[in-house]
Amino acid sequence: EIEMALLRHLMDAELSCGGSNHENRICGMHSHLAEAVRAASSDAATLGAICERIVQQVKGVAPGVTVSVTIGTLFAEWHHTQRTLQEAGLVDDDVVVVLVSDPLNVDSKMVTCVKRSLQGEQADAIFAALFKYDATQ
Repeated sequence: EIEMALLRHLMDAELSCGGSNHENRICGMHSHLAEAVRAASSDAATLGAICERIVQQVKGVAPGVTVSVTIGTLFAEWHHTQRTLQEAGLVDDDVVVVLVSDPLNVDSKMVTCVKRSLQGEQADAIFAALFKYDATQ
C-alpha cells in the first residue's frame, strides 16, 4: 500500500510521463510478463521482443500512434525513470509504456501514459488493450 501511494504521488507530479500532456494509468503486470521481464533483464533481444509485442498491441487498436516502451526497475527509482524518459524525448510519443520490474510479481507494474490529445474511445481502447496484457505470448 505504501509503495502504491508513493507511485500514485509521483504519477500525479509534473514529472510523470510528460507532465500534464499524458493521462497515466497503472496496473499490475501480468504474472507471466513480470517473470519474463525479470528473467530477461540482461537479454536485450528478449526484452526487445516483449516491447515490440506491446507496441503491436497498441497499434492493433490505435493505428498510426507513436509508441515507446521502456523498462524501469523499482518504485524507488521511478523519479529517475521519469527524468530518463524526458531526457530521451520519449514523452513526445502518443503512448509511453513503462514496465516497472520488482522481485515480486505483485509489485511489478505497467504504467501506461496516453497523450491527452488522443481523446475518448481511442484512449480508452489503448488502456483496455494494455490492462494486464501478457506480452509473453
